[in-house]
Amino acid sequence: KAADAGVKEAQIRLADGFDLRSNEEICREQIEKGNKDALYILACHLRNQGEEECLEWLEKAVAAGIVPAMVDLAEIYMLAERQQEGEYLYRKAAEMGSVEAIKALARRDRNEEDPLFFMAAMHQEEAPSNAALTERHKKEMGWALLAAEAGDPFSMYQVAVAYHYGYPCEKDDIQAFIWAKRGAEEGRSECHNLLGILYENGAGCEKNILKAVEHYDVAAQKGILMAIDRLVEIYRNGADGVAPDKEK
Repeated sequence: KAADAGVKEAQIRLADGFDLRSNEEICREQIEKGNKDALYILACHLRNQGEEECLEWLEKAVAAGIVPAMVDLAEIYMLAERQQEGEYLYRKAAEMGSVEAIKALARRDRNEEDPLFFMAAMHQEEAPSNAALTERHKKEMGWALLAAEAGDPFSMYQVAVAYHYGYPCEKDDIQAFIWAKRGAEEGRSECHNLLGILYENGAGCEKNILKAVEHYDVAAQKGILMAIDRLVEIYRNGADGVAPDKEK
């Protein structure tokens, strides 16, 4: 089942039929047969065993273009204070669509004391209003947009929030709706709550209270308190097309 789901380690283990040899032995055999994925799996296995040989195989996996190996080796380089080599690998992996690499580069660029850009968007009155911070937040949002485009659901939510509240970018509820919808389709509960807000107010989409309630309900079922609070108000007082329902 794991192999059918695309798990490389399972595919390698079953490449020549199931047997009881160790993962290390199977990987070494597969490497000899030209299986590039086995390079990274062997490196991970040796790293878990505390073997120094793992670095050699990580480097070979990187040379073979295995993106997760680039991210792991970049992290090792950073810890060893080989900053230039680490950043090069992070950027190479990011260019190949690695969300982990994009986020690692974003962390390097942000000031730890700064509020996160999407939190500042929701609470602009609490964020220091200075040009330098706004520029840092614009750069942080740029990284988040790259991660969202690479398929990261939480980054989709962050970007949607920024577009909806108009910070650190221009307000654009159409973009907010697009990213919230994509994040919701990926199962991000906060995105369902934001879609509820957008549908309820006709922001970036046609106003539709029934769809708003539908998305609030999904978010509420997943524990989003803002969605729960809004549903309480809607069912207490009623809304266009939604009758009051004391039990709900």
